[in-house]
Amino acid sequence: MSDPFVAARQRWMAVLARAKLAQLTALLADVAPLPSHVVLRGPENGLVMLRGRAGGAGGRFNLGEMTVTRCTVRNQDGYVGHAYIQGRERPLATLAAALDAALQDPARHDGLQTAVITPLADAQAAARAQELDRLQAGRSLVSRRPARRCWPPSGCNAAYRMAPPISRRTPISSSSARTPVWCRRPMQR
Repeated sequence: MSDPFVAARQRWMAVLARAKLAQLTALLADVAPLPSHVVLRGPENGLVMLRGRAGGAGGRFNLGEMTVTRCTVRNQDGYVGHAYIQGRERPLATLAAALDAALQDPARHDGLQTAVITPLADAQAAARAQELDRLQAGRSLVSRRPARRCWPPSGCNAAYRMAPPISRRTPISSSSARTPVWCRRPMQR
C-alpha cells in the first residue's frame, strides 16, 4: 500500500521535471513569492544511464546517457525540496526544488497546486495529445503508401538494394569482399 502523500509528490515532481523555465516563471508571477531557501546540494550537472527492455518486457540493455541537473534546497520553514531536470538548466532545477519544498507545506500546497501544477499538467497533457495525433497521422500516411521494391535493381542504388530471398546465405570470403554484409548473395556487375 503506498502513501497518498508520496504518490501526490511523485505527480507534481514529474510535472516540474517536464516544465520549462519560462512556463514556471510566468505561472509564479501570479502567486505569492516562494519562501527563501538555502541550497543544500547543487545545482550540478551530471549524466544518468537510460535503460530499456527489448520488446518492453525482455532483457535490459543500456540505451545511452542523458544529461541531468539536480538540486536540493531547504526553505525557511524547514521543508527540503529536490529536483532532477533533463538538460543543463541550473535555474530551472533550483526553482523546481524550491517549488517542491513549498508544495510540501500544507499552508501553501493548495494555492500552488491550483496556480502552478494543474495548469502545467494540463499544458503538458495537451502537448502530449497533439504529438500523438501527429504521430498517428504520419502512421496512417505510411500505411497507405505502396511498398517500394528494390529487386530487380531498376532505378535502385545497387549498393543499397535488397537481395531476393534465398535458402542459404553466401559466406563472406575474400572473393566476395565487395559484397556488403547485409546482402544475401554477391552483387553482380
